[in-house]
Amino acid sequence: MHGARRRRTGPQSEAMDGRKRSVTMANATVVEAMFYCMTMRMKIDCNGCYKKIRRALLQMQELDSHFIDKQQGKVCVNGQFIPQDVAIKIGKRTNRRVEILEIKEVDVDNQGRPL
Repeated sequence: MHGARRRRTGPQSEAMDGRKRSVTMANATVVEAMFYCMTMRMKIDCNGCYKKIRRALLQMQELDSHFIDKQQGKVCVNGQFIPQDVAIKIGKRTNRRVEILEIKEVDVDNQGRPL
């Protein structure tokens, strides 16, 4: 059949429980996301810039919450994600330079909520 695709199943389809897992498949390493609190610096000049950043953050499913400080130009995000990937996504979606200031790993309980 032309165009038929099989869905791969395997270690990457396991449920995330807040712990980091590393699975090596062929030549690639898959790292599951942990719960992080990340602070970034971005240039926020006007309300349009603020809205553009906010819209980009709201579209990202992996983020649980965010905080934008206009005066200091800081953006804080919380959730289960890979920090570098989120910073790259935000930079591409907003067409802005993103500088990661701090990344904190947060402990979670059995249900995946931060302590």
